[in-house]
Amino acid sequence: MPPRKKDVLKPKPKGKLKAPEPQSENDFLEAADEHEQAAGKWRAGDAAKATRFFNRAIDAYTEGLKRHPQSFDLAYNKFVRRTARSCDRD
Repeated sequence: MPPRKKDVLKPKPKGKLKAPEPQSENDFLEAADEHEQAAGKWRAGDAAKATRFFNRAIDAYTEGLKRHPQSFDLAYNKFVRRTARSCDRD
């Protein structure tokens, strides 16, 4: 028996699906890493956009540290990103 038309023609969701809120330490690290990779793509062409992505990465590290204050990786990556940001301004 062939499938019914209703089952075949389902409407597609509009817009982008929002990623779930990070919960674990690794979720925050992955989210910040995605922002840093996006910033790297824009670094040469659009410095303002790259800066916004780097700031989002720092915000992700900060939020992760609020939930996981003992995380060495989050603290280290935040320190490295903030240090690199201050060196980029010079």
